[in-house]
Amino acid sequence: MVVGFAIPTLRLPISLYNQQGDEEEMVRKYTDKLIDMLSEGLVRKDYVIIACLKYMSEDDVKDMMEKSEIVCPCHGNSYCEGE
Repeated sequence: MVVGFAIPTLRLPISLYNQQGDEEEMVRKYTDKLIDMLSEGLVRKDYVIIACLKYMSEDDVKDMMEKSEIVCPCHGNSYCEGE
């Protein structure tokens, strides 16, 4: 059984700070567009997952796995350290 999560429909701005230290909102134009395309079935989820994983660095993938509590089935609750 695969456990997943629902794609959020609410768009929340991400706060950033510009060089002057003022808070700005970052518009997630491409992220929102890709989520919409996934929701509408215009692009396959497995294609997007593989594309994202291949684009990300190994450290990014490890960090995402840890933060999302994704575990390796071969190591129980570990994140495949040392492989």
